[in-house]
Amino acid sequence: VCSSDLLWHGSWRKFVPTFSSSHSLITSRLLQRSVMTVSAKEIKQLRDATGAPMMECKKALEESQGNQTEAIDWLKQRGVALASQKSGRKASEGWIGLQKSTDGKTVVMVEVNAETDFVSRGDAFSQAATLLSQQALVIAEAEPSAASLESVQQDPSVATTITDLIAQVRENCRLSRFAALSTTVPAPLRQGGEDSTGTNQWIASYLHNVNEKSKQLAGMGVMVALSSPQASTPLSEELNQLSSHLAMHIAAGAPTYVQLSDIPAEHEERERQLLKGADDLAGKPPNVQANIVEGRLKKHWKAVTLYEQPWLMDTDVTVGNMLKQFGNTQGTSVQVDQFVRFKVGEEDSV
Repeated sequence: VCSSDLLWHGSWRKFVPTFSSSHSLITSRLLQRSVMTVSAKEIKQLRDATGAPMMECKKALEESQGNQTEAIDWLKQRGVALASQKSGRKASEGWIGLQKSTDGKTVVMVEVNAETDFVSRGDAFSQAATLLSQQALVIAEAEPSAASLESVQQDPSVATTITDLIAQVRENCRLSRFAALSTTVPAPLRQGGEDSTGTNQWIASYLHNVNEKSKQLAGMGVMVALSSPQASTPLSEELNQLSSHLAMHIAAGAPTYVQLSDIPAEHEERERQLLKGADDLAGKPPNVQANIVEGRLKKHWKAVTLYEQPWLMDTDVTVGNMLKQFGNTQGTSVQVDQFVRFKVGEEDSV
């Protein structure tokens, strides 16, 4: 290209070659695209529609030549790539989301996490966490016996919500836990317990450290399934109060099992072997060591078993004895069938 065919373009700060008239239209369009300006109004419009950061909205509009629809598609594609990049980063801040079906027969909880407390406290994250718990409820109602963490995570609507959230807050976000209780699914029959089939079953729940902006989100959540052959519908005031107090007790007491017979034999043996290795047993006769280990083992299991724990409302009685007393005075025997307790950042509860 000769010097006469060079054009000084101020915005580029360099010479741009010019060509014959047959190429003038192409050159003109390339130059227009390179200096495309986007108004603040257009950026705000896209940000309001997507919640994406301002600079990302500006870049999307520049790439799409100001077309809002194409800019939204560009942000979505960018979000998928970003989600893949950030998927390996640790995310342990967040909220527990709890949702109930309109008939009260199904209750779900999810844990939704972000990398930082700053993001998890934001409106965008709270709104997405609430939406994810609602989506999980829809899945659980459709398949009450088959819904699982994997099936929820793989649901297209859930995956899209997570991807969009990552693109918006620029952090790794994930739905890390899911649990559902439903009165339409038979509760497990435990040793010494009553078969709850055909009895009145219901689910109580409790949220602790509730999100100020969303009453379905909290730092901790509890669901507890109960049953009684004598209970009527709707539940009496006494049964409602008992159910609420039991959910509160589980939140505070953090039990692992409902009753001692629920403890798997392999768990008991593993704990026994751990206790045998205590330093303060060294030098003691074998029979003394065995007695100490069994005493500590008994104390440990009582601390993590609901029916053996001191009752939150009256620590002079255990939860199991309180339920017996309630049955005697109210003429209504109540059984805890199962429970789930989620606290943000903790491992799964049984």
